[in-house]
Amino acid sequence: MELDHHTVSTFTDGQELIDSLAQRYELYILDINVPNISGLELLDIILAQNSQAKVIMISSNTNLKSLQTAYDLGCVDYLKKPFHITEIRAKINRLKSEREHSVSLVDLKDTREVLTKKEKVLLNLLLDNQTHTVTYDMIEHDVYEYGCLTGFSTTIES
Repeated sequence: MELDHHTVSTFTDGQELIDSLAQRYELYILDINVPNISGLELLDIILAQNSQAKVIMISSNTNLKSLQTAYDLGCVDYLKKPFHITEIRAKINRLKSEREHSVSLVDLKDTREVLTKKEKVLLNLLLDNQTHTVTYDMIEHDVYEYGCLTGFSTTIES
């Protein structure tokens, strides 16, 4: 994934991932069988805290009930192990393309507005964190993809 210029973080168990949920990711790739907390529980927790996140589940488990539960909870795709790296790369590229080409409409007061990608990401970040402080780092990471805006802090404060 890093060779495809994606930032990658790894976690060895479910609790470690939960402890890091302040760091928001666009995509999570979870195994159903995760130490300490099941991948299905993690899927539910992640999407409750970050409704815009996408989750791809992977498993060698062929239990159709687990597969259905994963989709019911909101996973966007499911890969059965073993799989070829080309499969997961194709799924990630499809999600990236969908995100880049999505158009959002929002009703503001009495008008309907089209949001730019950055406006949509910022609005979702604020909505997902209504009870938390949204930091400069969170906005810079989520909206401006780190370092794409010079003088970021001054711009936000203005």
